[in-house]
Amino acid sequence: MNEFAAFVTAFVTAFVFTVQQIILWRYGVLGLLALLLFAIGVKARNQTCSTIGALLLVLMLSRQAL
Repeated sequence: MNEFAAFVTAFVTAFVFTVQQIILWRYGVLGLLALLLFAIGVKARNQTCSTIGALLLVLMLSRQAL
């Protein structure tokens, strides 16, 4: 069971790192800042922080669609 937990932890860490790098490459530093604000807000259960991060991500994604 302990080996499985280590594997899952390594996989999740690699996935999160990959997502951060893709967002940094595609949307720049502001995209990474928005993702970090959202993640910190969710982790700390701070609605203001997570809302600001989510709004920044939505605005950046909708700009690409226009």
